[in-house]
Amino acid sequence: MSNIKITGIDVSAHQPNIDWKRVKEDGVEFAIIKATQGRDAAYPNGFADSSFEKHYAGAKAAGIKVGAYHFAVFVTENQAREEARQFMSALKGKKFDYPLCLDLEDLPAGRVPEISLMLTKKQLTDYSIIFMEELKKAGYTPMLYINTDWRRNKLDYARLSNYLLWQAHYPFGYSYKPMDILYNGRPPAIDEKVAVWQCTGVGRVSGISGNVDMNWGFIDLDANQKTASDAPAVPKIGDPLGDVLYSDIVVYINGRPIPSSISDNKTLVIAEDLANYGFDVKWDGTERTLKIGRNKNKPFNPLPVEKLPAGKKSGDFKCKYVYTDVKTYLDGELVGSYAIGGRTLIDVELLAKPGGVYWYGKERKLLVEIN
Repeated sequence: MSNIKITGIDVSAHQPNIDWKRVKEDGVEFAIIKATQGRDAAYPNGFADSSFEKHYAGAKAAGIKVGAYHFAVFVTENQAREEARQFMSALKGKKFDYPLCLDLEDLPAGRVPEISLMLTKKQLTDYSIIFMEELKKAGYTPMLYINTDWRRNKLDYARLSNYLLWQAHYPFGYSYKPMDILYNGRPPAIDEKVAVWQCTGVGRVSGISGNVDMNWGFIDLDANQKTASDAPAVPKIGDPLGDVLYSDIVVYINGRPIPSSISDNKTLVIAEDLANYGFDVKWDGTERTLKIGRNKNKPFNPLPVEKLPAGKKSGDFKCKYVYTDVKTYLDGELVGSYAIGGRTLIDVELLAKPGGVYWYGKERKLLVEIN
C-alpha cells in the first residue's frame, strides 16, 4: 500500500448533529458510520444507531464516500451470524462506497462483561471470520476494526490477514495533534497491512461540535459496494438455516446414553432431554428463554437411543434447523443452539465444563463427564 493519505472520520449517535457540507469543505473524503450494535444486557434485541439514517443521507448528499460499521457483542457462533444479518438488514436499500466493518473492542463497563474476557482467542477469531464471511457471501467487502492491543494479543491475526484492516492506534493518547504534521506516513505500529488508521479520538472537524474520530486511508477503498436491497434480511422465526444430519455416534453422559444428531461438525443433543440426565430445564415463555442448569441431586433416567433408520447412514440429511428468537442459557451462560420441530439442540461438549469430553473413534463413542 502506498502512503497516500485520504482523510476520513467515523461517526455515530455520539455526533447527533453534523453539517456535512462544512465537513466536506474541511477536506473529509470518507465517513464510516455506525449502523447497528448487537444484543447485550441493556439491549436484548440489539439496536440500530439512532443517527445512522440521517448521517448516511447527509454524507451522501455532500459527496462524501460512505462505509458503515457494526459494534459486535456476539459470544457464540450463531450470534455472530445473527449480528451479520442484523447489520445487513439495517443497510437495506443503501449504496456504499467503502467497506462494511466489524467493530471489535471492549464493551462499556457496567453493561456486560468484555467479550475479550468471555471468549478465547480462537473463539474470537472464529466468530469474526463467520461474521465477515456472511458479508462476503452477500457480495460486500468486509473490513475489520480493532486496536493495536487486540491485533497483538486478543486475536489470531494471522488467520484474519486476508481481510482489510482498520486499526485504531493513538500515539499521543487522547491529546489531539495534527497527524499530517507529525507523520509523513505511518507510525511504527501501523504497518503495510493497515488500510485505514484511526489516529485519534479527539479530532476536530468543521461542521461537527466536539470531538470526532479521525482516520487516514492509505488506499482508496471505493469498493463499488452492491446495493443493500440485494442483501438477505434478518431471518424470520421458522426460516431454515442449515441441515441436521443422522449420526451413528453414541453419546454418553456420565455413562448413560442419550439420543444425538450432528450439524455444523458438532454433536448435538436435545436440550429438553437433559432433564433426564441431571439437569433442570426451564422454559420462560415471557422472556423467550430456555434455561438449563446442572442439578447434582437429580437422578438420571436415560432415554432409549434408536438405531439409524433403515436405508440411512451417518451424515444423511435428517431435517432442517430453523431460525428462532429463543435464547438458550446453560448454567447462566448464553450458548448457541439449534431449533427443530419446536425443540432445542445444543452442542453436547458444552456440558463438560469443568468435566471432560472423550472420543473413541473406533467404537464411535463420545463420552461426556459432568460434575
